[in-house]
Amino acid sequence: MKNLVYGALFGVFLSGCASSGINQWDAEQVVQIEYAKVTAVKPIRFDSQADEAMAIGAIEGALINSDGDVGDMLAGATVGAFFSGLFTTIAEGGSKGLLLSLETNDYERYQVTTKKTKIKLNQCLEVIHGTEVSLKKVNRRYCNARQDLSFND
Repeated sequence: MKNLVYGALFGVFLSGCASSGINQWDAEQVVQIEYAKVTAVKPIRFDSQADEAMAIGAIEGALINSDGDVGDMLAGATVGAFFSGLFTTIAEGGSKGLLLSLETNDYERYQVTTKKTKIKLNQCLEVIHGTEVSLKKVNRRYCNARQDLSFND
């Protein structure tokens, strides 16, 4: 029962790391919101820092247990490497992502990398530019606004 409670608390802790709002560092900053159509989608893989974290964790574990015998140092290095790699992998999330080519209503083109892997070709996205870029799927009519504007001139 105690393990179940700890597991639930750990899950709540991790869910607190997820966010769908605007970055808090964008407060009192100019944030640009525009709509863009996805014109190309390319799967990519992000680099991971887990290997480096495991090496540092192993060194730290060995040093912490350096007052013991060789077995203690090896055990400390193993545990340090395991947990450092594990927590780094959890913090980074998955390594799969997408390179998106986008076209705005003003015919500007640019590319964005994202860890959201369910974005498809020709979808309309709300793109929020601040200290980071946020992407949100929206109704296609937002990306067709350029056609509506051309008729009102």
